[in-house]
Amino acid sequence: MNLLGGTEFALDGLKLPSNASKKWSGTIGNLKGKQEKLEDKVRQLLTAQIEADRKEEASQTEHEKRKKQAARLRKEAENPIPKWIFY
Repeated sequence: MNLLGGTEFALDGLKLPSNASKKWSGTIGNLKGKQEKLEDKVRQLLTAQIEADRKEEASQTEHEKRKKQAARLRKEAENPIPKWIFY
């Protein structure tokens, strides 16, 4: 009858083991809905990671500023009297 596009198909009652989980079986619509939910979750996780990276960059920038400020203050502490006073 060529119902399956020219491939052979037979049913003989043989039971074969299956590895398809119940949560991943269903209609195409159900699976597309699950796919959309997963994609939304991935987007949320990526957005959260990008925000965390931005905060980390900001904290690193603040850390660098503080290091420079500390170095400048140490240098000033080594020479408490400004040189312009002697001129």
